[in-house]
Amino acid sequence: RSLLPSLLLSFQLCCADQTSEAPAMKAAEGPADVPTVKVAVIGATGGIGAHVTRLALERGWHVVAFSRDPSRMTQYASGRLDNVKVDLMTPDAKEILADGIRGADFVFSCIGTSRGEPAIVTRGTRTILAAMAKSGVPRMCMISSVGIGDSGGQLRRAGLSGWVASAVLHTILRRIKSDLTRAEQLAIGEEHARPDGVSCVVVRPAGLSFAPGQGKYEVAGADGDVGMSVSREDVAEFLISLATNRQYDSKAVSVGGHAPRVYHRKK
Repeated sequence: RSLLPSLLLSFQLCCADQTSEAPAMKAAEGPADVPTVKVAVIGATGGIGAHVTRLALERGWHVVAFSRDPSRMTQYASGRLDNVKVDLMTPDAKEILADGIRGADFVFSCIGTSRGEPAIVTRGTRTILAAMAKSGVPRMCMISSVGIGDSGGQLRRAGLSGWVASAVLHTILRRIKSDLTRAEQLAIGEEHARPDGVSCVVVRPAGLSFAPGQGKYEVAGADGDVGMSVSREDVAEFLISLATNRQYDSKAVSVGGHAPRVYHRKK
């Protein structure tokens, strides 16, 4: 089967994720004796952000979950969870973020552009970086997509459907491509906007699937190859690993796998 539909969903990950219902999951309280880790998840109600929130809580971490609609986070019953309402397109977003992330060890940016709305990843990333500078938070990651930046060849090496997806990315999805490209430049590019002492990992998922986590995934730089269908839950597992692993700091990395290609969440 063609990987084009899943790649299109990957490039529009926030068109799907930011507007979809967060997965119905039970958040477990982590063990009481683990060292306290504080993380922030921005875009916590999205298809990847919701998984990141759950996985962090299961590890016993303190999670500050930012979203435009915190009422959608009611499935998480945990004393380690703080829900904060924020709209990254409003003038007060920087102050709200700075207050909420103060004291955090890591920030997960799972933001993206919702259907029919202006592209927000570049502006949102700039705001997040400014909030981190103000609050002294040292590390973050952001979600981009395979095919962005120097990973274009990675996409084309996937075969005919990869070439088709690349063409679509440069035409129909050029607005999303431009937004993600500029956001990557802010985060790790030569003219990055990162404040001194702040590092960022750019994570580029391959075609996103609604399949359950497979328990494994592939990671590679732009010169390597990854499978072109990856579960959102497996992407979240990799993101969680970044909080305690500095191997990819200030770099871009692709994440893929061989998950079943499930394009719509089961009701």
